[in-house]
Amino acid sequence: MIKPHRNRALVSFFFIIAIGTIPSRSLANVREFFAPTKPLTAFLNSIGMCTHLERSNWQPYRKWLRMMKAAGVHTIRNDIAWSAVEKKRGVFRFPPRIAGWIHAAEGMGIQPIVVLDYGNPIYPNQGIGSAASPKTTFPEYLRYVRFVVTHLKGIVHWYEIWNEPNGFTFNTQYGGDWRGGGWVKPYCRLANETAALIHQLDPKAQVLTGGMEAVIAQQCLPYWKNRYDYIAIHPYCMPFLPEYEDGPISALRQEMKRTHFQAGLLATEQGWCTGQGVIPPWGYHGEITPRDQAKFLLRTLFYNFFDGLRLTCWYDFLCNGSDPNNWEDNFGIVNANGTPRPAYTALLNLTRALGKQQNIPAANRFSKPLNVTGILPSQNQLEGVFLQAAPHRFLLCLWEYTPTPDRFTTTGPDTSRPFRHNDWDRTLTLQLPLIQLGVPTVKQMDPMAGPQWHPAKATPNGMYVQVSGLRVNDHPTVIELDFPPHPYH
Repeated sequence: MIKPHRNRALVSFFFIIAIGTIPSRSLANVREFFAPTKPLTAFLNSIGMCTHLERSNWQPYRKWLRMMKAAGVHTIRNDIAWSAVEKKRGVFRFPPRIAGWIHAAEGMGIQPIVVLDYGNPIYPNQGIGSAASPKTTFPEYLRYVRFVVTHLKGIVHWYEIWNEPNGFTFNTQYGGDWRGGGWVKPYCRLANETAALIHQLDPKAQVLTGGMEAVIAQQCLPYWKNRYDYIAIHPYCMPFLPEYEDGPISALRQEMKRTHFQAGLLATEQGWCTGQGVIPPWGYHGEITPRDQAKFLLRTLFYNFFDGLRLTCWYDFLCNGSDPNNWEDNFGIVNANGTPRPAYTALLNLTRALGKQQNIPAANRFSKPLNVTGILPSQNQLEGVFLQAAPHRFLLCLWEYTPTPDRFTTTGPDTSRPFRHNDWDRTLTLQLPLIQLGVPTVKQMDPMAGPQWHPAKATPNGMYVQVSGLRVNDHPTVIELDFPPHPYH
């Protein structure tokens, strides 16, 4: 994500961005940003999807995998539940649907994150103990983990240890909730044992903590050992906008730094429901339209990637049903009957357009930092990210939003919500330093409108190149800047 620029000596790529007519400084919100480029390939590889391919309503799973592959999804996150593979004590087997989706994903080049989760009712206290009868070690669960990792070695390379222990099984067995409580220490003991075992069985495997909100992960840091490759977070922002979660993630990073906890961050669940049901525990009235959901998907993917999250798994791919009052039926980007929702179409448009760009080896990347100055109306926030697609070709992805804290009402529809009226389609003008970069060929695409690129006019104007005919909206639009070769690049 574009970060505040603090070293004015590192100026090598200078933009003046104006929305509509450039206002006077007394009326404008003038900010300077610093943003190093990241390769386009890394962004495309950061797109993941949450799935439930073993469920009956997800059949035939190959159809959904093909749709995800077409939309540029490289990673899926799916459970292999303990209770599904050990139905009789000591007898382990993969049911046909689980074995089927694993091999189908492998054949399509889609990498699974396998979630090792939930208790098993064939054992007392679900096999994980309870507050009245706590466990300090978890041999039954570890036998299940050993079976899964041993049989999937070389096929699966990512394992997530449980899913939201604050809300599934551990909290019911040991007490507590999202604020912490009895579940924290026993879950961390299980996770530490499991991480050590996975690394022993498959040294190349990437091990993730169980997914949870960033504020909850902070409570586990004192008890997790440095055995994890990534902390898995679930940065749900409801009832706020995608950019809201930057605060909790930053706080988690600060605590990791303070405690010398060495691990990366992945978002293994994040999404927005379009249904009308009440979502506990927030009392949130789901009033997001499918078009709003599509905008949030695009903003989330860009924002998380440039916030240092290597992967974002959107929740969910397929709606569980068609009841508009059931919130779990309305997280998907594809309807239960298989028809695409606007979010799927927008993702397909984006990845098809960007996938045709020429990707570059790291050695040929533009070595200079990028410097950006933004001038825009004071009530709005401009977000932007840079990607590099070729030695002299850059992608500038911009969107605008109103950064007010109240996005939704908790009691019912709110017709004054800003984002629903923020389909601005404003005119955007860029000014680029001619002497440093030359005159680029410029074109723009809007994933909400289609995968087509539309040319823009770049005209030399004194020491600058002025680019006109661009648009900025409340969802990311992509501007390609293709510069001529330059000896200083």
